[in-house]
Amino acid sequence: MPKRRKKGWKVTQSTQVKTLRAQAPGAKAHMASFLDLPQEVVCDWPRLTLIGNSRLLLENHRGVIIYENDLVRVNITLGQLEITGQDLRLKVVRPDAIAVEGAIKSIQFC
Repeated sequence: MPKRRKKGWKVTQSTQVKTLRAQAPGAKAHMASFLDLPQEVVCDWPRLTLIGNSRLLLENHRGVIIYENDLVRVNITLGQLEITGQDLRLKVVRPDAIAVEGAIKSIQFC
């Protein structure tokens, strides 16, 4: 008779060790708090650093969707981030971070 699995748990094939599924949104945040780690690192949340209205550093992105003079849209784990303004330029593009410079007017989660 096969073993019944508890909801929220899975059994790995190789070691038959029970490991917690990170399906619940609060599970990773609770783990970060317990281990005294920043939540954005453990939960893979985006980190935004805005310097005035002329420079934005975005870490933990998932790729640029739209890049225009007045609009930059980026995939993030929480959906999408839309940056609007004038003369927007991507100054730094790395797999884990981008820097947007220009006259930033708004930042919106979509």
